[in-house]
Amino acid sequence: MKKEILFFFTLIILITLGCGKASPVPDEITNQVDTQSISNTNLNGNSLGQVDPTDWIFDAKWMATETALLLTPTAAQLANTADTGTVIPYLAIPNPLVSLFKWGFKTTKPAFLQIVITDNLLNVKWRQSFTTLVGANFVDVPMPETEYLTNRNYRLYYAFYCAAKGLYYKGHGDVAVRR
Repeated sequence: MKKEILFFFTLIILITLGCGKASPVPDEITNQVDTQSISNTNLNGNSLGQVDPTDWIFDAKWMATETALLLTPTAAQLANTADTGTVIPYLAIPNPLVSLFKWGFKTTKPAFLQIVITDNLLNVKWRQSFTTLVGANFVDVPMPETEYLTNRNYRLYYAFYCAAKGLYYKGHGDVAVRR
């Protein structure tokens, strides 16, 4: 009987201690982002049905840790980017991918573009920047086995800048590596 009472009180104490903790704030505690949902496409860029409505669009708000991933462009990098343009991001092709995907966008004015790929803990895996052309632009993004784990998802952040306004269009998209 004493063992049952001791077990009962121990169980109550464990439950009480486990329930008393406040939920952590993701940006302050884990710096983790949810990369689990993707927009599936085949090699031709056709949708395979699953669509993440938060991917490949304009992001109005980023966590401070996401904004910190970007490097401030220099005056020389912004030299040929006078004003804001309209940006239309495309889906990643293919997604999921084996070792490489293509990402693109259309813009009505030249812009300075930064692309950053991270894991779900915001560790930077790849970075590229360049001045865009007017019209459709495409970037091949290599994801070799030596740097990207199989059966993991990663996030591509994109940020468009111009000399007149600085950062004017930003977003993200998640990609899945399946080998």
